[in-house]
Amino acid sequence: MSGLAFDPVARRNTYQLVAEAIAKAISEGRLIAGDRLPSERDLGETYAVGRSSTREAIRVLESQGLVRTDGRGGYLVMDSGNLLRQAMGLLVSLERVDIADLFEVRQILEIETAGLAAGRRSASDLDAITVRIGEMEASLTDPHRYNEADIGFHTDLAKATGNRLTVRLMEAIRDSMSRAFEVAIRLPGNARLSLEEHRAIAAAITSCDSGQARDRMRGHLVRVQSETLAMAREER
Repeated sequence: MSGLAFDPVARRNTYQLVAEAIAKAISEGRLIAGDRLPSERDLGETYAVGRSSTREAIRVLESQGLVRTDGRGGYLVMDSGNLLRQAMGLLVSLERVDIADLFEVRQILEIETAGLAAGRRSASDLDAITVRIGEMEASLTDPHRYNEADIGFHTDLAKATGNRLTVRLMEAIRDSMSRAFEVAIRLPGNARLSLEEHRAIAAAITSCDSGQARDRMRGHLVRVQSETLAMAREER
């Protein structure tokens, strides 16, 4: 916890300043998911504040989903990606977002993601994408495993853009994507066709062809949307 910024002059409650300093350490990566927070006493010594202030600061961080109790009187730093994913899941549930809305968002996000990935991908990104294609092929007869590999492919493309927010947004809609995939995968032959489309997208990214990567991602999403909506209507 050394080196955390703390401004005692700011006109805010002391516990707010402590909470903001710890939150900044998390956002800057000086505290990462799974790290244990120092004890209330140690935090008090670090910031020269009373234990009541450090206790209240931790309560604020817990309410924000940044830390959680370890069940033994201590606190652990949470994964911020999971926080966004949980919040998005709750929003989707409360708003009753339908599949059509999800696919519109996917087109907005993933078509450009494919284009950026083609222009920015590294050798390690290509290795990850290749491995993911292999996982998809190996699980053609296992819908659950194929679903996970399919979503992983799209997340890998987001990582290849080098844009961390894009990755977080993809992770945020992951659960909604999974539910939509569960509908589409029941269509006979869909998994095999999907695999070939993913291979084509990967080939465009390997070739650094941003335009082709966007076009192939658009074609894939439009087809899957059409078939998923048709399947959903039949099951009503």
